[in-house]
Amino acid sequence: MNVNLIEPEELKERIIKQDTLFHIVDVRDDDYEEGKIKTPNGTIQYHHAPFYQFSEQKALELLKQLLIVKEEENNSDKSLSSSITNSSEEQQKVIDVIFHCYYSQQRGPKAAYRFYQVLREQDENVQKLIRVNILRGGWGLWRTRFFKNNELIEELTFSEEDYTSSSSSGSDRE
Repeated sequence: MNVNLIEPEELKERIIKQDTLFHIVDVRDDDYEEGKIKTPNGTIQYHHAPFYQFSEQKALELLKQLLIVKEEENNSDKSLSSSITNSSEEQQKVIDVIFHCYYSQQRGPKAAYRFYQVLREQDENVQKLIRVNILRGGWGLWRTRFFKNNELIEELTFSEEDYTSSSSSGSDRE
């Protein structure tokens, strides 16, 4: 188990194919207003967690949320632990958790490593269900490559009030 890089083109293909076995974790702070990566299942697959708030506790909450989503997708009436231990091959498909920030040089990799550390503390059966990734080039490269593709980018609109209240986080682009 380790942290891997995923290429923008690979993620693009997964989105176009409507793949649901990945989740995006966007840890941008005040630079989030530029837009986001569009996923097949919207907010189920997309998580915005500003880096300054992404603690070990947040990483653990995210992990629990991912496991609940996986269990719901499996339509299992069993408890989470028994569905993990006694699951079929279909249920054992790995979920890729893909972290990014603006350039995936600092905040994204640090958040991915924090999540990875939390994952390593879990049962081996849980570890087998999750693969941790970093989007190469982050949002900056994604936006540059796919800026005209509405299937891949969702523009965000904020009111002036939203912008001024969120811009006080003090983070700069990497």
